[in-house]
This record gives sequence, C-alpha cells and structure tokens, in this order.
Amino acid sequence: MNKLTYYILSAILSVLFFSSCSDDEKAVPAAATLNAIKATSHSLEFSLTPQHADQCAWMCYKKGETAPTAEDILNEGILADNSETSIQRAIALEAETCYIIQAAVVSQGRYLLSEALEMKTQPVYENDVPVVKLKLLEKASYRTDNEPGNGNYVIRLASGEIGKDDLPTNIGDYLVRLDLYNVADSDPWNATLPAGEYHAGEETAQIGCWDVETTNVFTRISSDPANGVVYSYVTGGTVLVQRKGDTYTIDMDIVMEDGEPFRGHFKGDIIFEKYEPETPQGTYQPFTEDQEVSFTLAKGRYYGNWFCPHADDMLLQFYHGNFNENEVLTNGYYLQLSSCYMHKLLDYNMENPPLEEGTYQVSIFGGSAQGYMQIPMTINKGQISDINGQYYPTGSYLEKVDSRTGKRYIAFLNSGTMTVTRSGENYDIAFNFQSADGLNITCNFSGALPMGNFNDNDNTKPASPMSTLKNNVTLALPEELTEIEAYYLGEYLYPGLSSWQINFYKDKDEEGKEIKSEMITIEFFTDANKGATLQEGVYTIEHKFEPMYALPGYMMFNKADILYTWYGDKRSDDETGATDILAPIKSGTMTVSKENDGYKFVFDFRDDAGYEITGEWKGTVNVVDNFNP
Repeated sequence: MNKLTYYILSAILSVLFFSSCSDDEKAVPAAATLNAIKATSHSLEFSLTPQHADQCAWMCYKKGETAPTAEDILNEGILADNSETSIQRAIALEAETCYIIQAAVVSQGRYLLSEALEMKTQPVYENDVPVVKLKLLEKASYRTDNEPGNGNYVIRLASGEIGKDDLPTNIGDYLVRLDLYNVADSDPWNATLPAGEYHAGEETAQIGCWDVETTNVFTRISSDPANGVVYSYVTGGTVLVQRKGDTYTIDMDIVMEDGEPFRGHFKGDIIFEKYEPETPQGTYQPFTEDQEVSFTLAKGRYYGNWFCPHADDMLLQFYHGNFNENEVLTNGYYLQLSSCYMHKLLDYNMENPPLEEGTYQVSIFGGSAQGYMQIPMTINKGQISDINGQYYPTGSYLEKVDSRTGKRYIAFLNSGTMTVTRSGENYDIAFNFQSADGLNITCNFSGALPMGNFNDNDNTKPASPMSTLKNNVTLALPEELTEIEAYYLGEYLYPGLSSWQINFYKDKDEEGKEIKSEMITIEFFTDANKGATLQEGVYTIEHKFEPMYALPGYMMFNKADILYTWYGDKRSDDETGATDILAPIKSGTMTVSKENDGYKFVFDFRDDAGYEITGEWKGTVNVVDNFNP
C-alpha cells in the first residue's frame, strides 16, 4: 500500500469512527463548543471553545455510563482555558469504544453544560503501545513535608501480582509509582487528590506536576530477584485525574527516560492515608563489634542475565545456625551477597554453574542499578532501601538472628574482598569485609556450593542476529562531516581504563537543513595514565577490558537502547525517527592515525550477521572532557 492510499484510507476510517456512534443523547443548551479533531486507538483529541465562562472543565466517559452534572464536571473533571479555544486530549482509552465528551462552565453564577460530543477510538494497529489496566496497591499516602508545603499524593498502581519485595512478580508485569503535587488539602487526614492534568515538574514540589526522580515505572524482565526488575524515571507526557467522591479515574500517556512510551488506566477507590515516616531500626539493630563467622552451608542462584553485557550476575547465600521445618534460619548468621558478578560463561544454560575463582571487590566500580554498569569480580554494597514506601535490606549484608532475645542484627557491606579457590566441587572462600559502620566482618566457608541455574535468556533476549543488513557496506559518511567530538569519559566503567565515545554522524548542514546519512558510533578504551589524549593505533572490537579495545555493539531492550559500537543508516528512519537499518559491530578493527592537522580513521568491521562494513573518515577531532568538565 503506498502512502497516499494509506492516508486516504485513514481519513475515511476517521470519518467512519467519528460517525458510527448513534446520537441518542438529548442536546442541551451550549455552554461550550466541542469539535472532534483526531481519534487513535488510545486517545481522542478535540477542541473546546467556552462561551462567556468564568470557569471551564470537561470529562470523558464511556457511552452508556451515567452522565455527570455540570457541578460534577467542574468539581471533578479536567480544567480548561475559560477564555479561548484550547486543544484537549482524552488518553489511555480502550480501542474501538464509543466515548462521550462533555464540558461545563460557570457563567454569571450559573452552571451550564455543553452538548455531548461522541467519538470512537480506532482499532489497535501493529506496533501500537497497549493501554495497561492497573489496580491500586494496598495504600496511597498524603504528606506535606516539602519546602513549599504543597500537597504530595503518592499512589502505587500495578498490572499484576506484587511480591514480598514490593516489586512485580511475573515477567511482563508493571508497577507504577506516581508522586504527584497539588495544593495542600485543608483536611490532611481525609485528603483528596485534585482532578486535573499533571505533567513532569521542573521545580521541587511544583503544583500540577509529578516529581521526575520519584515517579517511576518498574517492569519485571526476568526472574532474577536482584536484577530482574528494571525501572525508569517518567520524564514527559500527561497524567489525567478525574474524581467522583473517592472513585478516581487516572489515565496515563507518559514517556520514560529512554524515550519509550507507557500508557496506563486505573479506575477505582483511593483513600489517602496521612504519611507517618517509618524507620528500619525497629526491625534491625546494628552490630556494635567486629564479627567472625565460619559458615557451614552455602547455596547460590545463577542468572547470567543478557542485559548485563559485561558480567554474569548471581546471588550467593551463606549460613551458620539452626533452621525450622520451613528451612528458615531461627538462630545464627546469614550472609547475602546480592548481586555478585563474574566473567560471562560461554554456556549460560549449564547445570550447576561454577563460581569463578579469584578475588571479588565490594562495589568499587560495580553496584549501579543499571545492568550495563556491572563489571566482573565485583559485589554490590548493602543498604536499607525505601522501595515504594517500604523499607528492606538490599544488596550485600550480614544478618544475625538471636532466638533467645528475638532480636535481629545487621551490618551492610561497604568495602572489602571475597577470595575464592576451588578444588573439584568444593570451595574455600575467605571474606574480609568492612561494614558501613566501620566494623570488620571476617568470615570463611569450606565445602560444596550448589548453584541453581535460573537464567531465562533464551526466552527474553533479543533474537540474533540483530543486524538488518542484506549486503556488505562501503561507508559513505556525509561530506559535511568535517569535524567530530571525541568524548573522554574517564574511568567511569573500569578501573585503570579511560573510556571514549565517538559518533561519526551529522544531522544538519551549515544552513540547518536536515542530513540523512550513514553513521558509526563506537566506545573504546585507552590506558588511564594517558589522560584525555586520543591515542593513535589499532583498536580491536572485542569484549576485553584492556587498552586499545572497543566494546562490541549491544542492544538492551529495543532500538532505543543500543550501546557501544553500531552501524546505522539514518536514511531508513521511519516517521517516528526510529532507524530500520541497524547493525551491531561484533569484530574487526578501527585504526587511528594523525594526518596533517587532523586525524584519519579506517574502519574494517564485521556485524553479527557476518557482513563487512568498511570505510574511512578524515577530519578534525575535538576532545570533550566529560570526566573533568
């Protein structure tokens, strides 16, 4: 189907969808004029023109539901401009469903209703982002302990079951945390969230906005308890709130930090509890002296997640003490190392994966929440974490259970080492840790360490090859690309290695006209002792943490999450800006040499489908020091 035919068909369908609902609602005197503009599978766009209004608002509801009064709309609907025409949008709607949109105004003290506008959403088309039905978790909270003293309304919504860690249990499920701000409620013990439109806040506790850092979407992508849930800040989009009594309708069409959209819908009762701060000290007490423990039992869980490109992740657990019939420690010591990282195994499906021998360091360069920041031979630190308003020990820690007193003691690992040697099925492990309180945690273990394999890479990782090339490529970088920026990133990823990133790409010419062309992006290492000076020589594409190596291309979750060394052809961009022709570089070399006043780069690459990508570039290189700005 050509584009002209597609647009003509879309226009015909829009007319059909707008006109397919029967008009059996009784017309009322117009207080505002509503006109349909556009319908998608999940939204309805319309114009609203008020007439002599002191206040104006609107509501959207399914055809057949009880119609609101003018007072309902003005008190519980979405406020709109009361002086001129505005474009409004109802979001997170069901596909192929008839909706009624109605506005109300206050004019000279009178409450007036508009005529009802009927619109129908379109069918779901391929690649549409679905609307996720959400349910309320056990509580919502209200507080005012922010600098302006505004009302802070925290709501947690989920699409499925939530585990004891307060995170999604099943792969593909979501948890959404909304941290919304509006005017403070005069009755804080019976607070109600004001209806209206909410957006990402640019200032702290901004009215009509959400806090970007604490409004998140959590998604479970694997069964790994330590790294199986990823989360994103919500940086854009819209949240619409409608309320009738304690029943709220919350619609979300929001954008996460990686540019991916999320659409969610909730309808149900919400009671806001006045927030009372919790403290973890009531559950755990800190150790007051150094600890020495000889563990007698150990077990591990290997995950080897594909979205940790540099290392295989696992959970290690060590015990000394007594257990009940449910195998729960009732008296003694428990050491959790979560997560622990080693070099990647060639066979991530092997039974009883071995723990790599060597010395592991506590979180000097590991410990980030992002999988691509985890490196081999590291262990995450421990801490008390506030997860959606609940406090849990996370990461790596030593715990003691005293059955005599009923008390539990805890020390969070902050530094130190774990040294592993292996003989057959048995291990000798020496722990020399320091806690966040400065205590020494000296432990040992000798014996078997059964390691369950819990990876699900074959079901969740992107299909291989990821390359969409059909032939070899001879690079034709744009003529306008006469200079590039080489970003010096310092030792952000690996100790002793300086990371660099270069993007061989130009999107506009000198006159501001858009350029569509091929591109190369690459991330590589130099010796940290060389500083922010680009080194001449041959850089090899291989997953090695050594100078003069470049990292192969990885895709984390989709085409918006590509990392390291890639080829792309921007001439293949679709209407959303997504590039169709992409190829991760998996082997080959990049040769860098000085030539006249600039540099010469020679590319001899292979992608993951075996296609050759060759070419060169000459020009000026400007070093941008992002490590010491």
